[in-house]
Amino acid sequence: MLLLRLAKGEQRRRAKEVKKVERGLKKTSLQKYQEEYWNVQGLYLSVIFFYKDNLLVTNEDQIPIVEIDDSHSSSIMQDFLWFTKLTELDVFLQLSCMWDDIRWLRQNMSISISSSTTLQARQKMLSAAAQLQNLLGTHNLGRVFYEPIKDRHGNILIVTIREVESLYSFFNGKWMQVSKIQSQRKSLSTPEEPTALDILLITIQDILSYHKRSQQRLPPGLYLGYLKLCSSVDQIKVLVLQKLPNVLCHVKIRDNSNVSSGESINHMMALATTLPITVYKLQREQSG
Repeated sequence: MLLLRLAKGEQRRRAKEVKKVERGLKKTSLQKYQEEYWNVQGLYLSVIFFYKDNLLVTNEDQIPIVEIDDSHSSSIMQDFLWFTKLTELDVFLQLSCMWDDIRWLRQNMSISISSSTTLQARQKMLSAAAQLQNLLGTHNLGRVFYEPIKDRHGNILIVTIREVESLYSFFNGKWMQVSKIQSQRKSLSTPEEPTALDILLITIQDILSYHKRSQQRLPPGLYLGYLKLCSSVDQIKVLVLQKLPNVLCHVKIRDNSNVSSGESINHMMALATTLPITVYKLQREQSG
């Protein structure tokens, strides 16, 4: 009985130490981001968990954010796209399997980390993700926003977004309305040169709206797609509609997706000639 009590006491003591360390990590990261933001061109990772008009914030009423590195290389876009791919599998399969494998990826990547600058940068991204997982007590950090947020000071903020089903409690977090977070924000920057965090808070509604639209799926039917590419040295962009940013530009032909043998290629080509005009009209309607 005495040994059992000692074991339970040791478990409670270790649990308190873990919580203390995690609180210290969170406080240090937030303080460094807010106080030393102007001194370095840093790379940061932020998590947005939302339910309707509520966001998950820390006990200090801050959006969860950790530092990846106090500097970043010219190949940051390649590293960002690599990091984005880690979350794509769970989006389509409705699983959090890739986030669950963060620890495994870190261990395997550390084998050859000393010989590659790229691997070192990506290892730091995984470490930041693991730190946020520990702070929030959940593995699934959601989906990476399609582009990082940059400011004129050279800072870059990578954002992940996850919509939850209810206002259930998270470890080291609480819920707050978006409007309240925006009104309470005390910015150290000027309106002419907002920080990346300020840009995030200013555009948070647009980011959430984009995330919701990107989860929509096309209803069953026969569609004609239109692929328009814009390539550069480190990435390839495709033209999409604002209402459905996760789908290529398209025109719905009919509800029945079957193509009969009597429908000739000429018929499809005739539809293809009208597709760019249709896409242009759709874009005009959305922008108007």
